[in-house]
Amino acid sequence: MVNPVITPKTAEKTPVWERCLSIPGLHGKVPRYLDMEISYQDLEGKTHTHKALSSWAALLQHECDHLDGIVFPMRMTDLALLAFNDEPGPLAKEVAEDPRGIDPLFVDLVERWPGVQDGSREIRNENVVRDIRRFFRKRFRTGHPRSPRQDPARP
Repeated sequence: MVNPVITPKTAEKTPVWERCLSIPGLHGKVPRYLDMEISYQDLEGKTHTHKALSSWAALLQHECDHLDGIVFPMRMTDLALLAFNDEPGPLAKEVAEDPRGIDPLFVDLVERWPGVQDGSREIRNENVVRDIRRFFRKRFRTGHPRSPRQDPARP
């Protein structure tokens, strides 16, 4: 995909759980368009356009953000939902209440958590997450503005 352009098909964004190899060990909830179109050129210069829905749409936006130097915590609007992958938290609560609509990879992550947590590790990790949240709030003012890859003519 060369020079992708995202065109949302609705004005509404839906918070979805994400994690990233660029920030190993963390996950968070990011507002994304779940109905969009993506246009791009291939290596021969031919233009392609595809409709993307649900998790596929969120994934494409996540990867296009990387092209613009944006990582998922910079898009988060609620850093209280930034957590470690190896600990229960808001994601586990949401899966317990209603796992429909949550990517199966995240449901699997919750199902693999051990039943008993080491209390000292939880406190230490809580402080690390607090420091990470402060970093992203201070440096990036979460809820990053529209990406240049999003078509400004669309909502």
